[in-house]
Amino acid sequence: TSLYSLVVDPFGILEWLSVKLDTSITPFYGRYGWFLGPPKRVPVTLCLGDPVHCPRIVEPTKDEINEYHTKMVDSFCALFETHKEAYGWS
Repeated sequence: TSLYSLVVDPFGILEWLSVKLDTSITPFYGRYGWFLGPPKRVPVTLCLGDPVHCPRIVEPTKDEINEYHTKMVDSFCALFETHKEAYGWS
């Protein structure tokens, strides 16, 4: 996004370190060029939709996972279709 800028590592040191530590290391900087600083001042647009309620299932089956995944994707599609013109996606 335009809130933060990522640090580019042309030598692969961050990738090597990420593999060794078994976690993703993605340094970024924000306003004033501060490392891990506050975000840059740019407009942020946000849309909120209806929640998708998922019950707690200790060991869900693949069918249950696919059912709630489908509900989530359908919710995202409905949200996009509702607000796409307001954001220039006509």
